[in-house]
Amino acid sequence: MSAILVTMQFRLYEHKPRTVWLELNQQLDDWSSRQPGFRFRSLSETADGKWILIICWGNAEAAHAAEERFREDMEDAVIPFIDPDSYCSHRSRAHSMLQAQG
Repeated sequence: MSAILVTMQFRLYEHKPRTVWLELNQQLDDWSSRQPGFRFRSLSETADGKWILIICWGNAEAAHAAEERFREDMEDAVIPFIDPDSYCSHRSRAHSMLQAQG
């Protein structure tokens, strides 16, 4: 399996409304789904307000290309929401992914 998982953790700036962030996230979903090599995207929030984003790409090249396009297409819309002191990102190679059937 050559799939790549990009995992990001961050907090929103306190003055940014959660509802507006979730509306922007719908645009990010739409953008991501149109990228070559896209497999899935998952956004979740912990009880203490940390956001976790996991994006799966078909391979490292697709992940890298999408990151480059994101900088051009979407980064300016996202940056005002995310506290940079809280941001961390990791890229890993998937060894196993299981999805429920039916």
